[in-house]
Amino acid sequence: MTVHDAVPCGVPAGFSDPVLDSQRVFRALLAAMSYPGRILRLTPPAQVPEGLCEASWSVLLTLADPAVSLWTDLPEGSAARESICVLCGSPTAERPGEAELVLLTRPRELGIPCDFRLGTEKRPELGATLVIQTAALSAGEGFALSGPGVCGETFLKVTGVPESFWVWRRSLEKRYPLGVDLILTCGASLAAIPRTTRMGE
Repeated sequence: MTVHDAVPCGVPAGFSDPVLDSQRVFRALLAAMSYPGRILRLTPPAQVPEGLCEASWSVLLTLADPAVSLWTDLPEGSAARESICVLCGSPTAERPGEAELVLLTRPRELGIPCDFRLGTEKRPELGATLVIQTAALSAGEGFALSGPGVCGETFLKVTGVPESFWVWRRSLEKRYPLGVDLILTCGASLAAIPRTTRMGE
């Protein structure tokens, strides 16, 4: 029985070539983390669950697996949530603060203060990775980013994420190396803001 035969009817089949496609997305994620604010475009899977954009689905197919705990704001019983469960197999965290990987599809509804894993002084790498589905991403405008991987400063505009979240994210800079890594998605595009990056207004 093939992997595709094992996928229930109505659930997207994921990557056409799971090994090569996940490697391509992983390399894109490494590049995005290495160059904060740079917008990269992925080659999307043929099928994407309703409620997810192409980049979000590609990131989940690459990073989510049975060893990675996941929390998402997707509705219980939704097609997208079922697809993640079937194809990724990540154990579901009961609350955001317990998850290694967090998927936010409705960031405008975020409550402040945010409840996400920040890591510890001895294990800062335990901070969560947040995949945030945005309304739009554009370079050359918006807030300034500086730090490792940025020559001087670069600008990124993110639409669809409340300012209160960015205020919270900036507040984490004084707690470094604690923090969260952000993967911002829109359509087939993504950009990253790692915890090492400083955010201007």
